[in-house]
Formats: sequence, C-alpha cells, structure tokens
Amino acid sequence: LSGGGGLGGGMVPATERRQVVVEAGKRATVTLPWVAPKPPSTCHVFTTLTLDGAAIDRIAQEIVVGPRPTPSAADYVRVEGSHFMLGDEKWFFNGVNYRPTFVGGYPHLNFLSREVYDPEIVERDLAWLESAGINALSAIHGVQPANADSPWAYRDQLDFLDRCERHGIKVFFFLSHARPFADADADRAIDYISQAGLANHPAIMCWELAWEPIHGSWGDGQALAFMLEPWNDWVAQRYGSVENAVADWEYEPEMVDGALPVPSYEMTLDHGEWDRMVAAFRRAFSDTLSRGYRDIVSRLREAEPSHLISFRFGACGIPNGPTFAHAHSQGVLKHVDFMNPEGYSLIKGWGIPTPADDLRKGGLVTLYYRHFSREKPVVWMEFGYTVNGIHDAWEQGRIHIDPNEIANQTAEYESLYAMFIESGARGAAPWWLPGGFRLGENSDFGMLRPDGSERPVCEVVKGYLPQFAEVQHEEPTAFIDLDLDSHYPDAWDVYSAEYLKLVQAGERPHVRTAGTGTTSASCPLTAVGGTDYNGHNPPAFLNAEFNSLEIRGGDGDWIAVDDGSAIDVPVGKPVRCRASVGNIGEATWLGSGEVSLAGRAEYGLEFSAPIDAETEFLRDAQVSEFVLVPRADGETTVSFEMQAQGRAYFGERRTIVLRAMP
Repeated sequence: LSGGGGLGGGMVPATERRQVVVEAGKRATVTLPWVAPKPPSTCHVFTTLTLDGAAIDRIAQEIVVGPRPTPSAADYVRVEGSHFMLGDEKWFFNGVNYRPTFVGGYPHLNFLSREVYDPEIVERDLAWLESAGINALSAIHGVQPANADSPWAYRDQLDFLDRCERHGIKVFFFLSHARPFADADADRAIDYISQAGLANHPAIMCWELAWEPIHGSWGDGQALAFMLEPWNDWVAQRYGSVENAVADWEYEPEMVDGALPVPSYEMTLDHGEWDRMVAAFRRAFSDTLSRGYRDIVSRLREAEPSHLISFRFGACGIPNGPTFAHAHSQGVLKHVDFMNPEGYSLIKGWGIPTPADDLRKGGLVTLYYRHFSREKPVVWMEFGYTVNGIHDAWEQGRIHIDPNEIANQTAEYESLYAMFIESGARGAAPWWLPGGFRLGENSDFGMLRPDGSERPVCEVVKGYLPQFAEVQHEEPTAFIDLDLDSHYPDAWDVYSAEYLKLVQAGERPHVRTAGTGTTSASCPLTAVGGTDYNGHNPPAFLNAEFNSLEIRGGDGDWIAVDDGSAIDVPVGKPVRCRASVGNIGEATWLGSGEVSLAGRAEYGLEFSAPIDAETEFLRDAQVSEFVLVPRADGETTVSFEMQAQGRAYFGERRTIVLRAMP
C-alpha cells in the first residue's frame, strides 16, 4: 500500500509505503501519514493498492486546505416579484431531480452516505449537467449519519455541495424535522443546519420543508383524523358555537363522541346537503395548515435568513374532490417563497401515454398558484415518464427498452415543457436523471441511459431551458372565474376544460374569484359555503391570522399570548397591546380606521385599534401599541379578531384572561 500527493493534481513520488498481510475474507486498517501543504491550497492525495508489484486499486482524494470563502448576498438566490434573482440577474430553475448515474439497479438511494458516496461519479454528473444548461438539483436529502458527532459525519455532503457551487448549480435541499403536522421541530431542524455546516452555504438555494404533503379521505377514515381537534376548535372560533355552524350549513352531521366529524370520503366526491360543511372544513384545513407553516418558517427565517423556503407540493393540482394538500392553503402560500406543483395529477397512469391536450390543461395549475401566491415564481418540481413499467417484478426481458416507450417519454416531456412555458412558469425539474431499473419502485424514469449516454428526452430539455428566460407575464385577455366552494367535487373537470378551450382559441387566460381586486369595503359579504355573512360565520374573502399578539402590563416586559392564555398584570396599571396580523383573504384591508384589531362585547372587552396602513392580500398589517385597559382590575376576558368597519368580523380569534395582581 503506497500513498502520495500533489498540488493542483500534479504527481509527486510516494511518501510512504506499507506492506500488509490480509487473510481471505478479512479486513485490515493501514494508516499512512501525510503532511498537508500550507493554506490556502487544493491538492490531491493518491492511495494505491498493489499485489505482487501490480496496482489493483487506487483512490484519489481532493483536499481543500483552508477555510471556505465567505459568501456575499449576491451568492444566494432570492425572489423579487415573480422572478428569481441571483446577483443582479434573473435566474431560472433549470433543474432536474438528481441521483448519481450509478443508481440504476442499485438498492441504496442515500447517495450522500459514507458507504455510497463516490465523488468521481458525482463530478462527472455535475460536469454533464452544467454543460446541458442545468443549474438546479432537487431531491437532495440531508444525510443522517450514524454518528453525528464524528468529524467526518457530514464531509461527503459538504463535498457534494462544494462541487455543486463550483459548477454553478444550486440545490433544493430537503430538511428533516420541518414538515408541519408530521415531525416539525424547529429546534432540531436549526440544530441540523448548524451541526452539518450548512448555514450560509451558497450552493443551497432553498430549504425544502415537506415532500408531497397531501391528505385525503380515499376510503381511509383516519386520513384526516389529525384535523379533528383543530376542526372543532376552528368552528368554535369562527362560528361562535356548533349550533351557529349547523344553522348556517342547514346540515347537522352525526356527532362522534360529542365532536363534529371530519367529512367522509363520500362527502368530498359529490354534492349533497353537506356542501356548506365541506366548504367550511376546507377553510379550516387551510387556516390550520397556515399556522403550522407560519410557526416553522418564522423560526427558520430568524435563524438562517440567507436561503429561500418552500416544499414539494405533490400531485395535487387545484383544490378538488378528496384531495387536501398543504399547498391548497392560501396562508401556506403566503409563508413560502415560491410554488412547486407536480405533473403526476395530469397523467393517465404510470407508463400510459397521456394526450397532449390533457397535459396542456396543467397550465391551469400554474395560473392557480400564480394567482393565489400574488405572482410568486412557479416551478414544476416533479414530473416524468417511466420507460420500463412500474411496480412489477424484474424479469430478464426488461433489460430491453421498447423504443415506443422512449418515444412516449420524449412526447410527454415536449408537451409538458410547452405547457410550462405557455402558462408562465419560472422553471422545472423532471424526475429524474439516472437511467436503469430502480429497485423497489421497479421503474425507469431516467433522462439518461444506464451507461450515462443521453436519451432523446435530453434534447427536449436542453431546447426548452433557454425559453424560460423569454417568458413574459402579459396582461390576460380572458378570465376563468373560480368558485371552489360550489365546485369542490369537480373543480378540475370544470375549470381545466374552460382553460383548454381558451388557450386553444389563442387567448391568454388568468384566474380570479369574486374577491379578486376588492377591498374590505367592497368585497362581497358572502360567507364560506355561499350563505350571507351574519356576524357568526366566516366571510369568504376576508381572513386573517396572527403573526404576533403581545400584552404589556404596566412597565413590564412584552408577553406573547396565544388563544387561552391567562396573563398576570399589575393591578391599577394600564395594559397595553400590539400585534402583527397577516392578510390571508383576497380583499385588501383599507387603512385610516377601516380595518381594526377589535374585541366584541359578547366575548369580553369591547375595543378597536386600527391597522397602521393599507394591507394587500398576503401582506402583514401592524397594529401599533395602544392602551387596551386603562387600569387593570380583577379578571378581564378579552378576545382579539379583525374587523372591517361596519361590515364584518373575520379571521383568527384569540381569547385571553387578564388577571390583575397586587
């Protein structure tokens, strides 16, 4: 065994040799000392294994000596309006879901783990990707080492990210412990970023919080069970009582252990007397998920502000039928930086060719997320076509790929990329790079052949990537008027057909609702589900959630309060309040006292404090410090919610108790 090194890849004589005897089937560990050059420098270390004087194996390792360069703000992708920006230039997500090209036929997908990572293959892949015009990688999971305290625990992950940066490639990085209503734990996620050395790494474009978070009642009565308590709490808040809700819905479901049940699978499939209840549940789902994302995103932005934050939406399309996706929440769209639908909801089935017009309908999905995010960038984060079946067991004949399947893959990519460009997307990432039989899923979605050569689909991708830079968000020539409460079981069938008809006629459609372009003074006073607003039902186009709500008694510290808080304040002293509130309904909140943080007498103390300025959809309103109680005395119940002056109360309501203490 011999070892040597060289600066800049140049060879020098071996510095050390060791002779070792290893029994058959056994292992041996040999340590060869090597002195690194003075920093800063990059060098290569070569280790050669010989048998009877002939080399039988060799490892070449690149070693960077010295600290990483300190990145500047220009090294990070950011969002401005409907565009990504990198430095002073517009940037487009010309991406692919990545695994190394050795993955085909290999059972291990965690390519950043110590026993698998092969920098030589990764470097070869990255060089090809750069040459093809690909500047972003998706499907990159953070490695979970067996021993996180080892000095080598994250070495390969950092090597991969450093190589990406050298090739001008950014990474959509999946972050564990960040998915709301699953394993979300902000402290663990932030600790991982720090321990793994990822804070401020310029190759990371975005933290991916969740991978295809979709819930549905598809015959499983427990799929939406996590919503049972939040659903009942939301009804109590927004309707005042179950009785008020039932009266508004004109439908009384059978209670389960004294609680309102979540909608059944059958209720999401077709209209019935339960229509208004299902509409209310969809709003409750949206508001509940929004609060979950608000909590994790705010913590991440505070701890690590350099990177964008989003997630992979999944094959969810627009709100429709039994599908309840995190991405269907308007509040969730407020909290993340860009939108990431998938294309699988458009296809006829795995390995079944889909007509071009059916794929073209996907433009409605782009328009939906452009509209409800206020024109944040849309990236189609996953789509593809398997050329070798899916789920069926391997048999030797599957080594031969049917040329017709290659043609089908090429045709679907052509139709999908044309749809992305037509509908105004800012990028795309197909599933996936490596060709060959994927064990476990038993599929082959590869853009490349198993030997690393290009399949015809690569020419399609390379031809369309430059076109993202030419996309203009022009003024619409036609509108699709969405009423998702009325069409919750069949929204896709109704509105995608309308979209297709318009684009085939040469129109440039966009979507809107009855609340689009309205204000707190002019929006229709329709409640969720289509009834009239009555003071005890949630308005359809006015909605709000608290970013923060704080109380200060006397000269004490500001205290953050949540629903149900009991706060001790000094007796006889004034109690002050301040708040930050997010607008998650389409109507703009007018300033000059037109919209206020308010308390209703029926829920405790009556008061009104105006927002500081006009606040558009998905923006935040501030309520400056004001005196809530001039002199604290006894116990005072106070509820906080938003009010459009003379029109409606709306949004999240928090009720607290102030306890005057000597």
